[in-house]
Amino acid sequence: MCRYLILALLLISSPTLPKAETLIVAISDFPPSIDLQDELFGIHGEIVLGALNQTDYPYEIKIYSWSRISEMLDTLDVCSFGWVKNEERLKRWQYSRPYHADISYFWGRKDNNLELQSLEDVLKYRIGVTRGYSYGQMVDDLLSRIETDESLDDIVNLRKLLAGRIDLFPGQALIIEPILTASFAEQALELEAKIEINRLSHHFVCNKDNKLGKKVIQAINPLLPNID
Repeated sequence: MCRYLILALLLISSPTLPKAETLIVAISDFPPSIDLQDELFGIHGEIVLGALNQTDYPYEIKIYSWSRISEMLDTLDVCSFGWVKNEERLKRWQYSRPYHADISYFWGRKDNNLELQSLEDVLKYRIGVTRGYSYGQMVDDLLSRIETDESLDDIVNLRKLLAGRIDLFPGQALIIEPILTASFAEQALELEAKIEINRLSHHFVCNKDNKLGKKVIQAINPLLPNID
């Protein structure tokens, strides 16, 4: 009887290991970079979640709109991936090392002969942009000097471009080319890359005050591709 009593007391007094906090990773659809129809969540998902899976940090994927995710990153303990650095975001977010990069261009219609000797020349034309998207600090600063035509997503901007409502639209080749093939098959050849913008790097991000996010970023950085 005494032996069982001692065993019971040991079980009661033994410390229990704290349950690991679950990291919330918020994403939205942006194929092929982030593809909600793909079990690996697209090109970026395969890289970032592949790194996360090698750590001891449990995580949960949650789906929101990109605009909502941007708001959540400013105020809540969530993380995300596929984001580009700019000065404004650096004030509020912490970043992983860059894990992927792609070349961006200003796209236009082939039959629209624009005089583009430098990026400054784009300011003479009507430019469409996607709401909440950063094209890199240099281009964000450039476009802040004019009034742009803002749309909810890239597909709407490409429709405007084909219809002649805008002259130029900035976008990454990795994103724009699959959209043209999938959604504008008959008109895809009417557009072309007019001038190269930059090479945009993508990051895993969390709110600056997110302590768990900081630990996770430190854990996955050595596991992400080295593209510096």
